[in-house]
Amino acid sequence: AEPLAEPLAEPLAEPLAEPRDGQTGGAQAGVQYTVRNHPLPLTSRQVLEVRFLLSFFASLFVLVALCYAPAAFVTFVVKERSCKSKHLQIVSGGNVYRYWLATYAWDSFLFLVLSLLVMSVLGCYGRVAAVVFLTPWEAAVATWLLVLLFGLSTIPFNYCISFGFVNAAAAQVNLLVLNFATGFVATMAFIIMDSIDTTRELAQVLRSVFLFLPPYNLGEGLIRLSASFYTRSVLGGKAPVLSWDVCGCSLTHLALEAPAYLLACLLLETRIAKQAGHALGQLRVRRLGGFADRGASPARGPNRESGGDEDEDVAAEARAAEALVQAPQARQQKAAELPVVVAGLHKVYPPPVAIQLLVANANCCARAAPCRQRGTAPQSGAA
Repeated sequence: AEPLAEPLAEPLAEPLAEPRDGQTGGAQAGVQYTVRNHPLPLTSRQVLEVRFLLSFFASLFVLVALCYAPAAFVTFVVKERSCKSKHLQIVSGGNVYRYWLATYAWDSFLFLVLSLLVMSVLGCYGRVAAVVFLTPWEAAVATWLLVLLFGLSTIPFNYCISFGFVNAAAAQVNLLVLNFATGFVATMAFIIMDSIDTTRELAQVLRSVFLFLPPYNLGEGLIRLSASFYTRSVLGGKAPVLSWDVCGCSLTHLALEAPAYLLACLLLETRIAKQAGHALGQLRVRRLGGFADRGASPARGPNRESGGDEDEDVAAEARAAEALVQAPQARQQKAAELPVVVAGLHKVYPPPVAIQLLVANANCCARAAPCRQRGTAPQSGAA
């Protein structure tokens, strides 16, 4: 094997000290000692151990870097939903499922380009640390498949989580932390716990849960790929790179999670999922000091006697709409002028978050009063 270290010291030449008066020296003046120090070259086993350590840390660094990409893709999805761009596409005749499929296809294409760039960087600058990921050719194929399938599975996984955010910046930061925790932190936690006898059983239980997370599958696949290189080169192991115990398990889970999370994302757009989400939102609002008027009726709107403030023009319009509903003859006379009448329409605004937190933490009876708005719009017949 080639020596990996340069000489630690150059030849040293230093004259002997002259003997002092009254002392007899064993060496004559002008005699020199020459010392040459050069470390022995590393053995083949030591070279492989160094490469294994380098590849292990390279796997972790690649994992950390790839945690940023899915969060960046989801930013545009949240921004389109918050600025109503997605809503405009849907009401203009677009299909919500086609919207998600088109978005997923474009993001997958971008991640395909990213995976090719990752392999190019490993091939150009990783001759020592990345040799584990490139030789033999099965290792290069396994590395590329791990990165590509990670993107195909983690993008819809982050789509599903993005439904809980309305701010693009907050979604990006939180998803970045989530991907880092489920990737780097979970992988290191399993390695440490699996190496301790008292926590080994718990580590196996946690691994069965972590396998449903795409970032963990990527980290485990890269680390097992590094370990297989050391096993084949030093211990004489013959397990194929794509076998189940090396990269096969991670690749299989990533391949299955890609369509599963995409299907889950599409199911979240169904009417049942939206109704369930709305019910959960109402429950959360009521627990935080709710803004829904408890004296309100779904059919009649908020009770005016509950103390809510209304603008005079809004109240007058509401009374006119109610009069038309209660008087069929008057409604028939104005059918040409008002073909559509909507009565009982109201909108309730929640108090600011600061007020909700203040009300939740201050044990008092005061509660922020919600603002109400009632209005009318044309509707044919009675509402």
